[in-house]
Amino acid sequence: MRTLCIVSLIVTLYLGGCSLVGQNALDPIDWTDKEVERHAASGRGFMAQLRKDPLIVGPYTAAFEARSPWNNLPVQTSTDVQVGLGAEGGRQASAGTTSLRNESEMKIRLYGPVGELASIQCRQVLNVENWEARVTNKRGENDMSVAENIAYDASLNCRSRKLGPAWPQWQLDMHATGKKPLHGILRIDGHDFEVSGSQASTVGVMPDTVSYEVRQNSQVLALIDRSSEGQLSIAVPISENLHTSLFGAAAVLLLAHDPLSPQ
Repeated sequence: MRTLCIVSLIVTLYLGGCSLVGQNALDPIDWTDKEVERHAASGRGFMAQLRKDPLIVGPYTAAFEARSPWNNLPVQTSTDVQVGLGAEGGRQASAGTTSLRNESEMKIRLYGPVGELASIQCRQVLNVENWEARVTNKRGENDMSVAENIAYDASLNCRSRKLGPAWPQWQLDMHATGKKPLHGILRIDGHDFEVSGSQASTVGVMPDTVSYEVRQNSQVLALIDRSSEGQLSIAVPISENLHTSLFGAAAVLLLAHDPLSPQ
């Protein structure tokens, strides 16, 4: 029985990223007395992506037109300065930086209840730079090492092309400096909505991005939960244009790579 449970947990983690069984995003505190729509997602898991299945969120479908792998041959460079510490013990000191740059592109076609809506193209970039100093013995083994992250910069930028009359002007610009979830602006027909990621969940603070909130001023309009297959929750009533646009944002943020898991 214990072996079966361990295998089940491994499969869950493999298919659903780092989500734990029973983990969900935290609902906004101001939703206590509001009516909220809940739209479950499917097609986000590892096997679905391997088969290139579309992502489905409620009555909306996001089909891939193009997608490049996130960790396929990232550009990695390093610089080292080495200093010998004398013949005694054959020890050597070195210090330097290691840089990693990942870039990926994603293009999806979004369909809704009324048919084709938009083509959304996104570009995602992550730059990581670490500094390390170490002392090695004559066998090349570490006697001592000190490491520090000195740069961590991530971005996700998306633009859309209208394919149906129900789609507004739409773009998404997200950024993070430091190892934290993306934060940015969703622009719909010239109006800006704040989008912010969170690591908080019903089982505690997680190492990855658990959810994104979409806000207008201090009011939370939508919650995009990245746990397991994902879910979009919307506080209603809202305009039809905004309602449709939130499904586009949910599709992108459910499919985008989490900058907190660069490898």
